[in-house]
Amino acid sequence: MVNLDIQKDKERLDSLREGLKELEGAREKLLEDENVQEYVACESLLQETVNEIKSLSQKITEMVQKNCSHPVWYLLDKDTDPYEGRTYLKCRCVECGKVETGYARDFDTVIRNDVSYGEAVQKWSEFSHSFPDNDFYLNEKGKTFTKLMRSKKH
Repeated sequence: MVNLDIQKDKERLDSLREGLKELEGAREKLLEDENVQEYVACESLLQETVNEIKSLSQKITEMVQKNCSHPVWYLLDKDTDPYEGRTYLKCRCVECGKVETGYARDFDTVIRNDVSYGEAVQKWSEFSHSFPDNDFYLNEKGKTFTKLMRSKKH
């Protein structure tokens, strides 16, 4: 039985190799056409551009998140260690979108998930534009916004 399986796999491998040679030949013939050459060049540039956009977007996101003061956190998940009684939170910053997990004491401006994250971001954006734009006020805005969100029942 094993030898039969090995033989079938070898035959399939030989068949795939023959097919590969045929495909490579067909590709070479197609590449003689100027339109196909132009398409291949365009496809290559398109892929390079997409990769550069992804890379640059990721770099910008990382830099924004690194420089954000995280004025308001949105609660994603909460867990309590039954042994030691410590509470852990998983939160997302409504300013930059960064997700962090840590002790509850590490997050002083957390809004509960009474509203969706998208709604919280929208409300934060509307609220924060009503104050002067600097880091000092950003932290104060975060505290005030958190108090307002906690006092409202949604």
